[in-house]
Amino acid sequence: GFFMSEKLEKVKTEVAKQMAQMDVAESAMERQMAELAVIHARIDELQRAMMKFQDMLQDALANADLCNLNSIFKVVKLAKALATLLDVKVLDLSSSIPKVEVA
Repeated sequence: GFFMSEKLEKVKTEVAKQMAQMDVAESAMERQMAELAVIHARIDELQRAMMKFQDMLQDALANADLCNLNSIFKVVKLAKALATLLDVKVLDLSSSIPKVEVA
């Protein structure tokens, strides 16, 4: 009786410990899945923006009047905007999602 009761308590304790470890692991996986969803959405957003700016830049280049400073400025402005998008970080060096500063 006593020996079986003691053994049963040890088993219950071990099961509770393993369940707690699985809960922690499950929480970590859920957090990682949420982070991946944010990264995926951010990459999609950047891709759409880059394609839009690339199309706008190609149109501006095709219609640019090299004798008109405003036309040249528009091309340069679009090129700089595209370059800025190309430099946006999706992850920082620690593989974390960087904070986006709103200007």
